[in-house]
Amino acid sequence: MKQISDFELDEALQYVIERCNSDQPFFSKYYKALYHLGIRATEALLPSIWSFPTSNTVVLQPHKGNNLRFFVRSDIPEDYLQSILFPEFINVIPSYSQLNYLFQIYMYYGKIWIGNKSSTLHLFRHNYVKKLKAIGLSDEDIRVRIGEKELSSAQQYIYSEYFVDI
Repeated sequence: MKQISDFELDEALQYVIERCNSDQPFFSKYYKALYHLGIRATEALLPSIWSFPTSNTVVLQPHKGNNLRFFVRSDIPEDYLQSILFPEFINVIPSYSQLNYLFQIYMYYGKIWIGNKSSTLHLFRHNYVKKLKAIGLSDEDIRVRIGEKELSSAQQYIYSEYFVDI
């Protein structure tokens, strides 16, 4: 196995978004949301867990029972925002399996490992956390931003390493 850098991980995830956007635009909005918001795939697929208490604030009630997450409306990719604002106009919401299947097709590295654990869509969350650390946020600030209750949970994202099969 070969270790890849945070930059290489980010580059690979951007490639997935670009490929999906050109081949399967309906699905790409979900990858964009994972990439830009650091949410879990299961959270991206549930428009009912999002609320809009003010015109500029968006709140996510996390799927795994962690702390609420707050977003500025303008930070949410527009095509994804429309799908949570108007879920009644979406005929089909993809399944986790469908998103994961396309992800595996578009990921040019093949399988990426986080330490010794195989990962797929959750790489977007890891990547988001790595970007927060790179801009100088403290571990505690990152914990709050991603809605984790325990600092140790956030640190698993912050200090993880990535590997690919050669």
